[in-house]
Amino acid sequence: MLLARICNPIARSQRHHGIVQPARSLQTVRRLAISARAEWVLAGMVGVASLLFVSSPVHLDSEDDRIRRRDGSSAFGTASESSSHFSYSYYESSMNQGEEGGESRSLRLQEKTHLPGTQTGIYRYDTAQIASNDTPGSGHVEAVLPYPAGYWGLFALLGGRNGPSTSAWLCENIIYAVGGALVDLYSRLCDTSPSRDTPPTPSDDAIARTLNVTFKHLDREVVYGSVDKALSNSSHYTRVDLLALAQSGSSALLGFYDSYTQNLHVALTGDSRAVLGRRMQNKAGDVVYQVRVLTVEQDAGNLAEEYRLNARHPGEAVVYNGHVLSGGPTRSFGDATYKWDADTRRQLQDASIIGPTPSDVRTPPYLTAEPEVTSTAVQPGDFLIMGTRGVWDRLGSEEAVGLVGIWLDEQWRRQGERGRTRPAPSLNDFLVAPLVIEDRAYKHEDRNAAAHLLRNALSRRAGPRAEQASDSSVDSLTATVIFFADDQTVKHK
Repeated sequence: MLLARICNPIARSQRHHGIVQPARSLQTVRRLAISARAEWVLAGMVGVASLLFVSSPVHLDSEDDRIRRRDGSSAFGTASESSSHFSYSYYESSMNQGEEGGESRSLRLQEKTHLPGTQTGIYRYDTAQIASNDTPGSGHVEAVLPYPAGYWGLFALLGGRNGPSTSAWLCENIIYAVGGALVDLYSRLCDTSPSRDTPPTPSDDAIARTLNVTFKHLDREVVYGSVDKALSNSSHYTRVDLLALAQSGSSALLGFYDSYTQNLHVALTGDSRAVLGRRMQNKAGDVVYQVRVLTVEQDAGNLAEEYRLNARHPGEAVVYNGHVLSGGPTRSFGDATYKWDADTRRQLQDASIIGPTPSDVRTPPYLTAEPEVTSTAVQPGDFLIMGTRGVWDRLGSEEAVGLVGIWLDEQWRRQGERGRTRPAPSLNDFLVAPLVIEDRAYKHEDRNAAAHLLRNALSRRAGPRAEQASDSSVDSLTATVIFFADDQTVKHK
């Protein structure tokens, strides 16, 4: 039963209203090749099954100032190799944000801290989301999965707009789909390996191609699979609900970390961002962090995207005066109004499910879900910040890394593991290249690094991009911060 669940990466897609299980176009993604080569694959998938469906979460110790693992070791001290997977703490609280005119609005903060165990190559990862309603447009999903050579870490951020349907569907499906495609890739390499004792190590290009194909298959299911379901249903209201999956939109930022190769692969479709903080020492011997931006937003401010789209659609202002035709990023999942071919649109119009074609839609498809993929070798002490658009409307990459540096310094101070050399550290104290910025007061109250980022982001006035953004980027902020282990030298067998 567990392997059956694993072999169907879309098994849990029916939880969200109007979203049904796809039937056809993900078959190359969902087949996990339980065949003659299955000895290597099966070992990894049994580990996946035990993690996803059997492990029982345990809350972190919150009775003192230390954050502890299930085995009692400190989250930033030396951890036992036998520490269990997915210990976590979960908190939900409300907060008020000031508005112009003296009014304020109530926001909901949800945060989690996960401690997967140092053998995974990841010390901990923190997630947080701030939303002003019960159905936020953005979302996140994560998994740390054992496989025969080590562990895979999969982290996804979904930034929705025009409704939550697309981002909610991706939250349910993207990890299963990408995990299944990666198992296919690694097991094919195992077949051709000269030694069955040597773990497969696919090239960066092979992983990028796998992520590329998987993203495009997922988007085809969103854009066209929902059309098939809608046309086969007799209820008008159900048809409209089913089609919401295709007509809303979502960006997707996915990080894939392999503990064996110690490589991090980041795929972006849309306008989220991933930033790596690399730990170094300055001349005084203090810890500072180098900022490495791993992705570039695919939006109206990206000249390469503007040239690409306008060249493919000559005579049409697909990107003009700081705006994209669709009103969102230049790449996205869903947004089917700007992707459907003429035959599909005509079928939907004949069934009275959609209205007339917008006058500016002349030569679709305008948008694609094809991601841009980067690869980075992880070093001891690195951390990764992933944030949806609303985060970066308020924080720069350098500021975000500096804020995590401040947060780490505060955790070490609380645990007494490092003496603070600076009585009142500033953001610039933790950056290799200090910023010339106005003096700002930073908040230090959160035990969760992602919540720390979001709370400080909300204290900033949003930049010009936010004025052009949909309400989902303003009212729903999501961030994930992953801390990689200090010891990246152990190879797992």
